[in-house]
Amino acid sequence: MSRGGLVFQQAARTSVDPSPLTPAQQNVYAVLRRLPGATIQDVARELGLGHTTATYHLNCLTERGSVHRERDGRAMRHFLTQGASARTTYVDALMRDDRKRRIINHLASGRADGCTVNKLAKSVKLPYGFVRRTLNQLVERGYVDVVRHTGWHQVRTRDLLHVAMARHERRQTALYEAPVARPSAPAPQGAGPAGVTDFHR
Repeated sequence: MSRGGLVFQQAARTSVDPSPLTPAQQNVYAVLRRLPGATIQDVARELGLGHTTATYHLNCLTERGSVHRERDGRAMRHFLTQGASARTTYVDALMRDDRKRRIINHLASGRADGCTVNKLAKSVKLPYGFVRRTLNQLVERGYVDVVRHTGWHQVRTRDLLHVAMARHERRQTALYEAPVARPSAPAPQGAGPAGVTDFHR
């Protein structure tokens, strides 16, 4: 299903397989806990894996219902099916892109509220087409509204964007203050499925 430039992939399972995760799957799960919306390249880089190996483990987690994925342009983003929803963690994924982070920060500051898409593009000094595609993603998630008028479009932020940004800032703080499970260490028993501890709620 495609809407607003995003293609939503339905999870292969409607429930999570209760069987324990393998050590490799636990490591991948921990990366997605820490980096919601991570791509295959993100996971491979974080764990020092090859592209094929990272893809295999992500596919296994998707098939068991622990992970769902969404296509974002050329990238495939991966989100955990438990814990915070992809809707609220999607800002975390977008904020890792330098250009999208400029747009989101400008929107969250309130300076863009009520302005046109063209004015927003000029304010953040980015191409109009890129800004419009990013806004389409934010509209799909319910972060902003783009109201169409005759010959122009007006941008309006919604409360969910500010909620998501506050959550993003809390997560960033937690990443620096809380311990992070390392790939070489055995995963302790905790709140996540099959022994994966949630360090960063």
